[in-house]
Amino acid sequence: ELKIAAAIAHEWGWHDRAIRAIGKAKYYDDLNIRFPLPFYDTVLNHAHAQQLDFAYVYAIIRQESAFQSDITSVAGASGLMQLMPATAKQVAKKQQIMVKNREELFVPDINIALGTAYLRDMLNQFNDNHLLATAAYNAGPSRAKRWAKKYGCLPPDIWIELIPFNETRKYVKR
Repeated sequence: ELKIAAAIAHEWGWHDRAIRAIGKAKYYDDLNIRFPLPFYDTVLNHAHAQQLDFAYVYAIIRQESAFQSDITSVAGASGLMQLMPATAKQVAKKQQIMVKNREELFVPDINIALGTAYLRDMLNQFNDNHLLATAAYNAGPSRAKRWAKKYGCLPPDIWIELIPFNETRKYVKR
């Protein structure tokens, strides 16, 4: 029943529900449901514009929102790439993207434009180190810098295990 529910949810574009249902069913073979590609042209265009691997952008979106564009986190992050309002405002100004109100963060094109620009900024700050940039995207760049300084040049798998925030540790692993 869960497999069928996942397939229907996927067909209806309810990717977050499909991903959860297929996971609960412990059915890992249907990669189209587990790793859907909604907003393909938008992701591809913004990833290309920021010189990012589009698969990396999809990984961030899947982990942040499971492709639910109208979601707001408990902390106040909004949209597909779960941008905090202050971060979105800062990135919009830097990228010269007009964002009239917070609701526009739910518009996939705007959210992905801002999110990919922020992700590129994190990669730039961390010399294209995807591990540190991913940790910074989730927990903030100051924390990632502190962890990088504290844990130095450890192997990535050990470094990840030393991330003190359970949520960020799981996030980076995924």
